[in-house]
Formats: sequence, C-alpha cells, structure tokens
Amino acid sequence: MTTQVRSVPRAPPRQRPWLTLHKSQNFAALPLVLSPLSSNMQAIRLQKKYPEVTQDEMFDLINRFNQIDTDSSGRVDKAAVIHNLQSKGESYDRVRETLKHVSIDASGKVELEDWVELNVKLKSKTSSIQHKAGKVTVQGSNANVSHTINDDERREFTNHINGILEGDPDVGNRIPIDTETMQLFDECRDGLILCKLINDSVPDTIDMRVLNKGSARKPLNAFQITENNNIVITSAKAIGCSVVNIGSSDIAEGTEHLILGLIWQIIRRGLLSQVDIKLHPELYRLCEDDETIDDLLRLTPDQILLRWFNYHLKQAGWQRRVKNFSKDVSDGENYTVLLNQLKPDECSLAPLQTRDVRQRAEQVLQNAAAIGCRKYLTPAALVAGNPRLNLAFVANLFNTHPGLAPLDEQEAKDYGAIEDFDAEGEREARVFTLWLNSLGVEPAVFNLFENLKDGLVILQAFDKIFPGSVVWRRVSKPKGGLSVSSPVQTTFSEGGEDEEIEIGVTPNQSTLSRFKQVENTNYAVDLGKQNGMHLVGIQGADIVDGSKTLVLGLVWQLMRMNITKTLTSLSKTGQGRPISDTEMLKWANTTAQKAKPGVKTIRSFKDPSITTGLFFLDLLDAIHPGIVDPTLIINVHENSDYEDRRQNAKLAISIARKMNALIFLVPEDIVDVRSRLMYPPKTKWGVDDIPDLTGQVIIVTGGAVGIGKETVKALLAHGAKVYIATRSEEKTKVAIEQLKAETGKEALFLKLDLADLPSVKKSAEEFLSRGANSKESELHVLINNAGVMSCPMDLLTAQGYDLQFGTNVIGPYLFTKLLLPALFAATASGKHGKARIVTVSSSASYIVNRVDYDTLRDGNHRRSKSNPEKLYYQSKFANVLVARELARRYGDKIVSTSTNPGNIQSELQRYLKGFQKFMIDQILYPTPMGAITQLWAATAPETAEYNGKFLIPWARLGIANTATDDPKTAEKLWNWLEEQVKDI
Repeated sequence: MTTQVRSVPRAPPRQRPWLTLHKSQNFAALPLVLSPLSSNMQAIRLQKKYPEVTQDEMFDLINRFNQIDTDSSGRVDKAAVIHNLQSKGESYDRVRETLKHVSIDASGKVELEDWVELNVKLKSKTSSIQHKAGKVTVQGSNANVSHTINDDERREFTNHINGILEGDPDVGNRIPIDTETMQLFDECRDGLILCKLINDSVPDTIDMRVLNKGSARKPLNAFQITENNNIVITSAKAIGCSVVNIGSSDIAEGTEHLILGLIWQIIRRGLLSQVDIKLHPELYRLCEDDETIDDLLRLTPDQILLRWFNYHLKQAGWQRRVKNFSKDVSDGENYTVLLNQLKPDECSLAPLQTRDVRQRAEQVLQNAAAIGCRKYLTPAALVAGNPRLNLAFVANLFNTHPGLAPLDEQEAKDYGAIEDFDAEGEREARVFTLWLNSLGVEPAVFNLFENLKDGLVILQAFDKIFPGSVVWRRVSKPKGGLSVSSPVQTTFSEGGEDEEIEIGVTPNQSTLSRFKQVENTNYAVDLGKQNGMHLVGIQGADIVDGSKTLVLGLVWQLMRMNITKTLTSLSKTGQGRPISDTEMLKWANTTAQKAKPGVKTIRSFKDPSITTGLFFLDLLDAIHPGIVDPTLIINVHENSDYEDRRQNAKLAISIARKMNALIFLVPEDIVDVRSRLMYPPKTKWGVDDIPDLTGQVIIVTGGAVGIGKETVKALLAHGAKVYIATRSEEKTKVAIEQLKAETGKEALFLKLDLADLPSVKKSAEEFLSRGANSKESELHVLINNAGVMSCPMDLLTAQGYDLQFGTNVIGPYLFTKLLLPALFAATASGKHGKARIVTVSSSASYIVNRVDYDTLRDGNHRRSKSNPEKLYYQSKFANVLVARELARRYGDKIVSTSTNPGNIQSELQRYLKGFQKFMIDQILYPTPMGAITQLWAATAPETAEYNGKFLIPWARLGIANTATDDPKTAEKLWNWLEEQVKDI
C-alpha cells in the first residue's frame, strides 16, 4: 500500500528548501525552518505515532502550529497554544488541564509533537476538572494526586489583582485576568504579578528594578522566571507569610492550590495591616469593662475585627454576636445590622425582612456596594460561610468605614502614646516572629512574648533546627494535641479551610496550665544547654512570665544557631565546626576582592562604610557575576543623602532575595549600620531638647556610672546644679572629673547608701544643710535612679531586708520622704513650675501583680522559695506603686512619674552571670539611650502633665501594669514602708 504524500505550502519567509541562518543571529540561536520535504517527513512520523489522526487532520495541525510559531523557533508558549485552541471552541481550563498530561520538556515550551499530542488528547478525553459545591478539583503533579481549591476565592482574588494592577506599566497589558477561568495561575508563573501583589500589601518590600520583566519579542527564560519566583518566596517570608512547602518551581508550574494559598496570605497581610491601634487609636473603645489596652493588644487582628463587629452590633442594640467569620455571618442578618450601624442613610435594615437566605445575601452586598465595599464576597460565598472571604470583606469594611469616634481632647491626652505603646523590643520581636513563622511553627506566632509562653513554639523550632532532638512524648500538649509532629511540617490549607477564629479563644493562646507551661519551657532550656546555648541563670518560668530580655535572648540564640548551622553545612573547610563572625567577615572580603581587586573591604560588621550599601552590592556581584546592574547603583559615600544610601541598600536586599537568600533586614538596618539585632529607634525627643536648667537643683542617685552618669552629663550641660548621690566617694570623684572635662561643669558629691536607712537619713540631712552657711532650701528634681538587680539571695541590707527591695524601694522611699520639704519649697517659689520626682522602674514591673511581703526579710520560709529574679520584678512593681501614691498624695505640690529606661547596658548587670551576661552585647541598647526617658520626665514641659504616669522608651507615655491602678494596693505598700522607716 502506497502512502500519498501531500506537500504543504508555506508562506514566506519559510519557502526555502534548505535551513536558513539569519546573519544577525549566532548559531546557538539558529531558527530552524523546515523545508516542505521536512514537513512531510514530520507528518509521516507523527501519523505513525497517532494513527487516529487522518492525513488531512495532521497537515492541518502542522499548519496551525506554524501559524502560532511566529519566530520559527519550533517552540511556542503555552499561552499562545491556549489562545489558539480557545479560538477553535475549546475552553481555557480544559486546554490548560490537558497540557498537564502532555510530555513537555523542562523549557515549558510546546513543540510540534506536543501540539499534536495535546490535540489528540483533547479529542479523546473528557475534562478531569471537577466542580462541586463551589469547589474545583484539579490534577496534581501526577495522576494519583489532586487538589481542591475554592472557586469563589479564585474569582475574588482575581478581581482583587485586576483592581490593583490595572494600568501597571509592567503587567497592565495582562490585566484584566479572566475571572471565570484558571488564567490567574498561568499569569502568576513568571512571578511578576505576585511581586506586584506583595508590594501592594506591604509597600517597598521589593525593589522592582531587580525584576526580570521580558517582552513580547524576548520572553523570559526559565532561569529568569526562577529568579523572579525566588524574590516572591523570600519576600513573602520576609512579610510573615508561611511558605514552608512552596518553591519557585511550584509557582513556575502554576500549581493552583499553592499559588492560591500564597495569594491569600499576601492579601490577608495587606488587609490586616490596617487593623492596628497605632493607625487607629480609637480602637481603645473596643476594650471591655475589665480590660486595658494591654489586653486588647494581645488579640490578633482577626479577633480585633470580631471585637469591632460586636461593638457595632451592641451599639445598634442588636442581641446577636459573632464569634467567627463563617456560620455566625452566613445568614446575612449580622451584616445587615453592621452596615446599617456604619452608614444608616445608605444601608437599610430591609434585608432582615427577607426570608430567602440567598436573596438576603444579595441585598446585603447591594448595601455594601452603596458604600463602595462590595468586594471579596459573593452571595454564594456569604451563605456558604467562607471564612477567608468573610474575613477579607470585614477587614475591607473596617479599613474603609471604621465607624469609631475619634479621641476627644482628654482621651488624646490619656492615650496619646498608644501609637508607640510597648515599642521596646518591638522591631526585634517582629524579626524573630517572622523567622519563627518561616520555620512553619503551628500555630503561627503573632505576639512573640505571649505565644512562646507554653514552650510549644520553641520546641518546634528546636526540632526544625536539630531534627529529632525533641522527644515529643515528654511534651505537654493542649487538648486535641498539636497539629504538627516531628519533624515539623506545614502545608497550605486549601481554599476556604482556615481554622476558625473564635472570640475568647485565641489561636495563639495556650490552654495549658502554668505548671505544664513551665515543664515545657524548662525542657526547652535543657535542650538549649545540650546544644551549646548560653542559658546559665535562665529558667522556664522566665519564659512563662514573659521576661522580654530573656525571651529575646533565647530566640536570638536559636536564630543565630539556625543561621550558623546552615553556613557550617555549606562550608567546605569548616569540618562541622560552627563558623565565627571573623570567618564570615574574612570570606566576604576575600570573595569581593577576588572578583574586583581593589574593592573597599569592611573591617567589621560595625564598619561605617556599610551605610553606603556598596560593599554588599560588590559582594553579591562577586557571588553571581552580572546579577547587579551597575546602572542602578548610586555612587555614594558615608555622608551622602540618606535616601540615596537607602536606595542602594534596598537594591542589595532585593538582589539577595533574587538569589534565594532569606533576608529579614529592612534597608534602614544597612544605612544605620545596625551590626547587632538590637538597635534603638530614632527618638522623638532627645538631649538637645532639654530646656535651660539654670537655677535648678537636681539630685541623681547612682549618678557616677551608667545611665545615671549619662543623665548627670546632660543635666550639667544644660545649666543645672547636680548632686551625685552614691556610696563611693572615690568612684564618684573620678566621675565628677570626667564629667567636668566633657561639660565644663562640676557636679557635687552626696554620700548615700540606700541599703542602710540611717545613711539615707544622714544623706538627706546633709543635703538640706551642707554646712552652716550653705543650706539647700529648694530641690527642683529628684531622680531615684540607683538600683541593683538579680543579687544573690544571701545579700541583705544593713537592716536585714532583701538587698534588691531595700535598695530599690525602701531606701529611695525614705530618701524621697525626707526631701519632700525641699521639693515643696521649690514648687512654692514658682520659678520653675512644680518640682519633680522621677522613679526609675523597669519593664519587669509588668511581670508580677503584687508584692509578697513575706519574701522581703531573711528567715521567712516564703523567701526561701523565691529567687533573685522574682524579687527584682516585685521591687520594680513597687517602684510604680510608690510613684503613683506620691502623685495621689502630693499631686498639688509635685509631679511624680515612674519610668522604664529600656533594656540598657548598665551597672545593673554586675550581679548577672552566664546567660544574662552573655546577652549584654547582643540585645541591650547603648547606655546613653537609657537616660533619655528619665531626662524627658525630669525636664520636658509636657511631662509636667503626666503626674502618676508611667513613661517608656524612648521618651513616650506608656501604660503601666494594670495591677498598679488599684489605690488599695498602693496604699498598703505605702503603709508598710511607713512602718519600716518610722524609727529611723
């Protein structure tokens, strides 16, 4: 039997009976043009492989392929293939799904044989996509795997992307994406749209200059797509998304359930970023009767939204409340009331009269449309109770129409510092939170200090860093157990399957008893010691009590071990030995110099030249030659414009992420040369803002060293007459000479031993009458700065009190009481306003809620059950009580405030050992920073209005432990102190 071969006519420039090499192209880029004979041979070969295709059909398929192969490369983009087949009546999704079963090579391009195979399968197979109850089941990576995604979520997230990227200069030509097909996942393959989405949710995360963008004439290759998707993954981690089981290849392959899960996390991050008391101080109105701002801040943004929802339902007089974003809103009634409460003129209560739930849902969304908020929800999704889309809908409502009255003048005064509330350690806690979440811990961390209290997150982190190190049967778990096992794994939940958020049940809030929490955290401390961490002096109870310094220190060491373990595993010469900072520095300098001889190196991670960002750009280009576009670099020096240096730093971070490096830095960390993780923020008030203090007399206890010395220095520089009250005359005289050399002013020595009450009395008397002809009748400011911390239990005051409580509380109380006449006299003179008393407390004042008086004297059995840390905590708690009671009793004559100087390097740490001492260089701020808040309290005109208040770093109004609000607690301590000093 003879096979008749038909010649296929080809349009120019293909009508050539030979292979054509264009002169402008090199051989590697050779466009292969088939002669009619070659085309006929292809048809014969393919017809043998696919006998079900007739000869005419085969030539037609080859013709159609040639038409879409516009560059004659023999390879066609999937998008062009899908578009062509759509024009022939095939559905987008069916073609897309069938392509998964075609043997396409690693390039992802469709060749002629792939094209024929695709058409054959489209003709012979039914679609494997299954639609059921708003969910779509799609084929996974192989025939035995399938994944379910929520169709409403796909549609609404596509709408969201269309809305934010319309007119975008890079991807606007791809918008709008069809909301009725799976096109979204194909458009996300090259990473560009996901990068744009990340920057919309968290602006400036990605430097768009480093993205590979391609063009119609020169599309992106597989390597460039991988680089873009590396940026997506690492940037998503950097903003707090959990991407444990997703890689750049998953995005490039258009893996539906993973991409949809990532898109949701990015959108969620942007929507919930506005649910912040710093942006909306009026959120304090959501506090219930027995709550404080501190309690409100412990809630996740999801829970704050539920609280906000219920606040408006209550204001409307509606009896129902919502506890979740699913079944409690699915009938539309609560939404109807909420919308009417927010905008009564535009949103009526008419939907409550509609009996059909689906019809009511449509009416609810029509109300939302009337105020510009019909977004994320469809009637079907509302009735189905989709938790993701309902959360997005409510978050958008809050962001657009919060409906909370702004603060009035008094409220603004009382809560004026909310925007910076509890900011100490905030940046560091954010970094650690992002890092822990990048490990895939369950549940995700929201509030570092709260969420680590039960030890479960820390133990999961240990198990990720040291696989198999945690014996999970030893671990106390909440009812229902952990959703993780060893080794820890995390996957994206598929569409609409989020864990419910319930009022009163925080996903991050432990249900374990304190005893079980301490058991877990003690186990975590033991594991740390076994793995070489510096943990001498830290107990599990410190983590349970939320000690910020110790928690930050512990997690910092874990993070550092994770990094060094990774570096060690990559080292060719480390032989399993941890890599030191010196070795890292040497490697960086050597690598940069080898690639670019003469490049400027850095001497340390504190080198001022780091601020330019140039060294990091040189290093990145040395690691991956050509990855840095030199035209994007701004030639700067250490004193150049801040924004120019920031642009270089931003560029370096994005390029590192392009190379798949996980970076939690922000550009400002590089520009400010933050060599350590702990670095103080820029303050709103500084030493230069101190007014002229000429004529004022000030006493600073403990003013010869540390924070006290920095305080004295600033006061002298602004004209005050300053007494340094300390035990050691020798050390103080040295300090006085040093201060004189620096300021040109001389401080005065006042002998004071706060651990000996008669000495305290003598000191006060000496100040009030320093010689027959030199009486100090007025004292304008008393700064009770001196204190001790974590003293051994056997150290007592001269009168047998616990050394910490005696030195930090009893001694300062007596000293202040004896100096009150001079303080009152200063106020009465009217020259400098009210006299001020500044009592230095600490963030430790938040940890305990009472003073255990039985622990304060030696010999009591309760003291033997205590420890130095707890005794320090209650002394700082007592400082706040005394300051408040002074304000209550004498507020008409003096201004009394208490302060938290921050986690500062100071003489307080002289009794520390082991872990605590190790942490000084890692997480404590420079000493001068510690003086700022007490100087602000002592001198700033505005702080004269803060009588009885608690001031926090760095020169801000804070909110004290709510237990100090109770006047009975303060009065009890005052009376106890009176009893102790009455015979002195």
